[in-house]
Amino acid sequence: MAKDLIEGKIYNVRYHSMSKDETTFRTIIPTALPTENVKGIDVTDLSPEEQQEMCQLTNEYSEYWRNKYATIFDFATWVEHTKNKQIQPKYRTFKPANLKVVD
Repeated sequence: MAKDLIEGKIYNVRYHSMSKDETTFRTIIPTALPTENVKGIDVTDLSPEEQQEMCQLTNEYSEYWRNKYATIFDFATWVEHTKNKQIQPKYRTFKPANLKVVD
């Protein structure tokens, strides 16, 4: 099951595509794993004014993060610049419920 996967490790998987109604076997390296949890800042103990200030600060930080993120290399460009190697990764998205790790 997908919850047992670890980012950056190699897995052989069986995947059933609902849209194509086909099952395929793939070897993947997970780069982002889904979570059932919502991450957030608990502002329960703050006054309404402090809650609003915290909300504004998180929105400003999100904008700062997006701006910084926009200036970094994507994976393939990073490899080219740091390892002097050209790669063409095949990114895919897998629904966790349809993914099973196989030996």
